[in-house]
Amino acid sequence: DADGPLGTAALREALPSLRAVLVAGGDATDGAETVEGLLARRAGERPRPVEVRPDAPLLLLPSSATTSARPKICLHTHDSLLTNSRAATEDSAGPYGGTLITACPLTHCFGLQSVYSALFRSGRQVLLGSWDVDRFLELARAERPSVVVAVPAQLHDVVARARESESGAGFRPERVLTAGAALPAALVREVRETLDTALVVVWGMSEAGNGTSSLAGDPPEVAARSVGRPVRGARMRVLGEDGRPCAPGECGELYYRSPSMFRGYYGEPELTRSVVSEDGWLRTGDLASIGADGLVVFHGRSAELINVGGRKFNAVEIQGLLADLPGIGPLAVVARPDPRLGEYPCLVVTASPDAGNVPRSPVGLGEVTAFLRERGVAEYKIPLELVVLPALPRTPAGKTDRRALERILADAATHPGPV
Repeated sequence: DADGPLGTAALREALPSLRAVLVAGGDATDGAETVEGLLARRAGERPRPVEVRPDAPLLLLPSSATTSARPKICLHTHDSLLTNSRAATEDSAGPYGGTLITACPLTHCFGLQSVYSALFRSGRQVLLGSWDVDRFLELARAERPSVVVAVPAQLHDVVARARESESGAGFRPERVLTAGAALPAALVREVRETLDTALVVVWGMSEAGNGTSSLAGDPPEVAARSVGRPVRGARMRVLGEDGRPCAPGECGELYYRSPSMFRGYYGEPELTRSVVSEDGWLRTGDLASIGADGLVVFHGRSAELINVGGRKFNAVEIQGLLADLPGIGPLAVVARPDPRLGEYPCLVVTASPDAGNVPRSPVGLGEVTAFLRERGVAEYKIPLELVVLPALPRTPAGKTDRRALERILADAATHPGPV
């Protein structure tokens, strides 16, 4: 449906390639039938036994599709998902045996694996139907979860609302797990201070599951500057544009290999071969570096590179710096087309809470420029335009929807912020 991981239009586009034989809800298309039709046709029949093996297909999981034209459908087996979930709980067996509250949709890998993780440790699971920060805080205060699973955008909402309340957050989890986007150091600090908890940062993707994780006992700076180390059974490497291994600390494209990986894009063998090598390495499309200490530092998606007259930088770098600018709130740095430079950086911020019906920027472009120059940022990386929106478009997984944002910026009706 429209609130699902694909949306109505993309779901209808995906159905033919999925070769669906059953549609739960809505009208059946492309030869599929509805649940009601199936029940009526097979009324009185006994269930048919099915042999379930570890390598049997279990799930078709859509990729997040924040930058690609359409979601890709990842095929996972029982073994790939359950092995990954078991590894993810090794550091937090005790807390997972308590109550876990999941703010992420179960139609995406991070939310789904939180359910498996609770099952592995016989924990109690509390779910939200959709994201609502006030409902989340109401449940958390009532249920007192030992583990919270949420993406950075949701954690930002929780911290902001808790600081507005005289009673604060009103709960104290033993662990907060987050993934799905780069985590600014400022948000790491705010989560630790507001919830008085250990923050565990995870890197993953629909194709890989949870690929890396920091540990609850790591120093705070680990979560602020890295996504931890590969989970049990996983291997990672970073290659440069020439295909050679990068030196420790050098940024390049991240490659991943693990028994927990997906088994390919459903019905698209050529697409699968374009990202998975013959010896099983997944080309993630993420930029990262691996330090001499083994910590993996995420530098953003390769699709988030902005090319200013031949000089490239990653939007995540500037987004991380600007997160420390007081009062700025959720933001994104995106490329805007330019006839001379090819592209230039544009800063998108969200309206101030007291802005009413007219979006107003919490900061001015001059303030942003001065802030970045004080930190020695190269001129070509400094945004040349500031746009203010009521809110950033998000995918169902809580990530910034960069394609939707690009469409919004292309619309002449967007409102520029003050300079």
